[in-house]
Amino acid sequence: MRRLVEVTLFTSDVKGTVAFYRDFLGVSPAWESEEFVQFELDGVKLLIHVKGDSGPSLGYPPDVDHIAFGVKDVDDACRELRQKGLKMEYGPKDFEWGRSAYFKDPAGRMVELHQITG
Repeated sequence: MRRLVEVTLFTSDVKGTVAFYRDFLGVSPAWESEEFVQFELDGVKLLIHVKGDSGPSLGYPPDVDHIAFGVKDVDDACRELRQKGLKMEYGPKDFEWGRSAYFKDPAGRMVELHQITG
């Protein structure tokens, strides 16, 4: 089973975006820095990242908005999805935030599979 664990938004205006979501959601961020802010929303993270120098040339997925679903085993989930005809865009790979893989939905939106530990 896959469950929604994260929504990630990239922006050149982190402070303005954070202010909007803080006012809209009525909660303060659980964690923040100049480039990254995390809201905790009933088990789902809303991450706001600065849009910048990242992406495939640096070994990371591109800085694009995406949703992430948690799975027990990313590699198994990728094998299953490949058998159904989905093409992985990045990964599975170990990143600093954990093991993840990325693919696109039919409209071109990025979707992350993130391995849940524990």
